[in-house]
Amino acid sequence: MKKIFFLGLLSVATLVSCDRESELRIVDTSSNAKALLSFGSTNYDFAVEINTTNQMLPVDVNVSTISNVDRTFNVVVEASSDADPQNYTVPASVTIPANAYSGTLMITGNDVTLETTSETATITLVSSDTNVAVGPSSNIRLFQVCPIPSTYMVGNYQITNLATRFGRALIETKVANVTAPTATSRSFTNKLLGETVDRNITLGLVCNSIVMADVSTNLVCTAGNPITYGAATNNSSYDLTDDSTFIVNFNFDVTASCANSAAWVNQSFIMTKIP
Repeated sequence: MKKIFFLGLLSVATLVSCDRESELRIVDTSSNAKALLSFGSTNYDFAVEINTTNQMLPVDVNVSTISNVDRTFNVVVEASSDADPQNYTVPASVTIPANAYSGTLMITGNDVTLETTSETATITLVSSDTNVAVGPSSNIRLFQVCPIPSTYMVGNYQITNLATRFGRALIETKVANVTAPTATSRSFTNKLLGETVDRNITLGLVCNSIVMADVSTNLVCTAGNPITYGAATNNSSYDLTDDSTFIVNFNFDVTASCANSAAWVNQSFIMTKIP
């Protein structure tokens, strides 16, 4: 009886062990079982560096059953995709190696016509095997990014005003400490339109363009809403090889608080680095 009791415990332990392993992967072994083939995610963001070609994005492809031979599945790009075909290459097939549950589809990204706003290539897996059920498509969202060195446009800069409105300087001429709150933005404080309080001025460095974020004053015109500075109609540019001097363009009164604000576009100030 003791021997039987011991074997019983061993059987229970074995069942518990198998049950826990099944939490990691459940495979249907019945005669009409279908393997589930799917991408690792239904959405992938593919950030391609400016002026770069042959940048790679690994996309996981998973299958719920195992095989002792390699398995190859076709991949198609859906006609609904709005991405420029020059900007990416998707292999026609992907292989899951023998004795494996997953493989990798390597997608190539090229900055030919990419912009900072994303475009999408939708890809779908295809299997001729009726015992394979295919999961949903995956959206590859491609967009252009421009890495900025952490020390670029950082430190003390002389801010020089270039325009006036209502007899007041649009921005105070002063020395400002420019910091980097994020990898692609620069910030400093300054007084606008003769105010007595400093405002936080944030400049986005967006793939060779300097884009001023909206900043409001406490001043109003006839419309009653605050006079606000914002991105220029024609943003100024930057060069990563030189951060000594910048001309920063912006639009004045983007909220149209004042009657003739439409004429006050592309105002400017100069930033000169102090060694």
